[in-house]
Amino acid sequence: MSIVWLLIIIVAVCASLILLRIKSSALVEKLTVFIACLSLLISLGSVFKSRIMPFHLQVLTGGNLLMCASGNIKTTGLPIVVSCTFINNGLRAGSIEQIAMKVTDSNDTVHHYVGLGEIDFRELIRGMRKLHADNFNQVFIPFQLQPHEAVVKHILFVEQATKKYPMKSWQPGDHRFEIYTKTSNSTKPNKVDSFNYKLDEKQFTDLKNDTSIHISLRENFDI
Repeated sequence: MSIVWLLIIIVAVCASLILLRIKSSALVEKLTVFIACLSLLISLGSVFKSRIMPFHLQVLTGGNLLMCASGNIKTTGLPIVVSCTFINNGLRAGSIEQIAMKVTDSNDTVHHYVGLGEIDFRELIRGMRKLHADNFNQVFIPFQLQPHEAVVKHILFVEQATKKYPMKSWQPGDHRFEIYTKTSNSTKPNKVDSFNYKLDEKQFTDLKNDTSIHISLRENFDI
């Protein structure tokens, strides 16, 4: 609770105590009006706060990305695990209801992905980077973030064919990854982060040979 609201409540309590002690009807009426105005001010303040300081989601993906071998990259989707940090920069709680990803290569081929579940990334690495029951924590479900709260989740994305984006073969080369979320205070998905990565020939061959690849998205910098 802010200091301003605390002072308003203290003033309202003091006014109520005065009402119990005074006998002048005129003064009582004035104090009654004053308290009513304070109540209205508090209500308007709550509405104003919800509008100018709403739930504000930030998603950071500058961590790990794991392309999981699927056995046949030509005919099946390529499961991808992305480390995501979800941050609520607003002053109100809110929920992340859905998450999706769009991957576009240099030929403008689009792969449409949806968030299927949450992965135990440490167990995934220990398990030779193979997806199985021991590293699959749970299916993705909506979760809430309190004001200024941050959580890290390793999201498993799976390719989902649609009429607009039918499932197509992956190719080596430049790819752009775009993360979209649907939150409790939005009516449609919004892009919250994006990054680029170049899939080289060796990595592409590894994937075709049923070998998962681990990619660090952190940029190196000089001190």
